[in-house]
Amino acid sequence: MTKTLIDSIDKIYHQTTAYSYKTLEQYRKDFEKELNVISELFQINVLESIFLTAIIINNTEYKNCQLEDIAVRLEVSKFEVLAQIQVLFTLRDKKLIEINEWEDFSPERPHFLNQRKYPIDIMNKNFSISKIVEDKLLIF
Repeated sequence: MTKTLIDSIDKIYHQTTAYSYKTLEQYRKDFEKELNVISELFQINVLESIFLTAIIINNTEYKNCQLEDIAVRLEVSKFEVLAQIQVLFTLRDKKLIEINEWEDFSPERPHFLNQRKYPIDIMNKNFSISKIVEDKLLIF
């Protein structure tokens, strides 16, 4: 069903807006190329590069990144990210990301008052790119 729907949308784009918009197929090819570049640059597999890319983007835009932010960036549920949690630990072991404690939830910081700690500890952690990734991205 989903594939049929995507194919139909893609066909419409091909027929009506071929010169104005990229097709879904072109977006997919571009995304695959980007992932391959990240994979080659950091010597990681494609799944790891998907997670690393999400963390890089979140660190660039917001200066922090929690598991929930990765899920939002990848447009999947938190549980799907949790199912692949080993990827994050692999990236940490390769020294490409750092997993840190999240900011203190103290009353002195009013913008954190509406936040709460999750019962699953990894969801309270902050993911950031390492100095190695930062340096390679600056050179690249």
